Amino acid sequence: MQWKKVPKHNEELLDRLLSSVLQAEKRRMFGCPAYFVNGSMLAGAHQDDIFLRLSEADQQEILKHPDAGHFTPMPGRPMREYIVIPPDVCESDAEFGKWLEKAVDYVLTIPPKEKKARK
Repeated sequence: MQWKKVPKHNEELLDRLLSSVLQAEKRRMFGCPAYFVNGSMLAGAHQDDIFLRLSEADQQEILKHPDAGHFTPMPGRPMREYIVIPPDVCESDAEFGKWLEKAVDYVLTIPPKEKKARK
């Protein structure tokens, strides 16, 4: 399966919007930008999609938007808790900020992951 590189403007948008999340750590996963809080993935970009990790209740709310959907990096393999955020929501700092805040609040409820020792 041929993957498309994340558009530069999507990565720049995420960098800008997540700059307010002081505890977010940017890493690369499969060549794509991903952001972690306490070792748990919070958000990221994959191909043309920007996704956030949301609680079950917040997932149900955002999935009412016609362009939202479960993040599925490989066909038939959706990632639980991760939702592709519609482009019009991503383009609105206020609207995306609302969902980002919900995502941060949710990820902070997940027990921190311990860092693995380097070999």
